Amino acid sequence: MSARRVVLVLVMASVLTTVAVQPAVASDEEHGFLSCPTGVVWITQRTSPGVTTVSWRSGQHQAVQRTWTTGRVRTGLSATWWRVMTTGAMDHRVTGASCRS
Repeated sequence: MSARRVVLVLVMASVLTTVAVQPAVASDEEHGFLSCPTGVVWITQRTSPGVTTVSWRSGQHQAVQRTWTTGRVRTGLSATWWRVMTTGAMDHRVTGASCRS
C-alpha cells in the first residue's frame, strides 16, 4: 500500500471516529426547574423513535427508542433542574417534571 493510501485511510478513519462520537443533535427539547416541598422530582417523557436523553443535576439517562414511548425517571432529589432532549419528536403535554413520594 502506498504512503498516499495509508494517509487517506488514516484521515478517513479519523473522520468516521469523530462523527461517530458526536452527541446527537436534539430536534426537540423541554427543560425546567422543580422544587418539591415533599417527595422527590420525577421526570416524565413521551418521545417518538430516536435517541432520548433525560438529564438532571446529578444524573442522566439515555435510550434509543424504536416506537413512541413514555418513560419516567426518579431523580432522588427534592429540587433540581431537568432537561429532556430527543432526536425525534416530543409530546409536550406529557413531558415534564412532577413531585412524588
